[in-house]
Amino acid sequence: MGSFHAGRILFQPKKYSAAILAYRRVLEEKRKARLETQVFSRLGYAHFYLKNYDEAIVHWERVITEFPNSPERNEILYWLAEIFLIKQDYRRAAERVDKLKEDPSLYPKGLNSLAWYQFQRKEWKEANQNFLKILADFLNIGPCLPFP
Repeated sequence: MGSFHAGRILFQPKKYSAAILAYRRVLEEKRKARLETQVFSRLGYAHFYLKNYDEAIVHWERVITEFPNSPERNEILYWLAEIFLIKQDYRRAAERVDKLKEDPSLYPKGLNSLAWYQFQRKEWKEANQNFLKILADFLNIGPCLPFP
């Protein structure tokens, strides 16, 4: 538990590289199973903040696959979608957002990210559809007509 606590302490002042080393020590310890989901999650965040996106994906996908009932699942899915948008992989980002449909907080946030990505790429029709979906489904203003 000492290495996990050290990782948490190092994470707060944004010493992500040191936190990664502490979390890796947790995985090497004998009693890792109790903390494994949290360690992989924290490793994902540390790598994300260091812009090591491929490493973040590895750790977060492991949480999603090996611990599907993790309380952090939806938050991780959202951040995975953000990474895939950074990597310009819209399809994989949309797949992660689609898994958030039952989350009234993160699903519209994910749709918004998808829409802004499309907007920046001048994919007006697709961006408009996602923005209108947010308005209609989450702001309770009823169906919206698309812009001409």
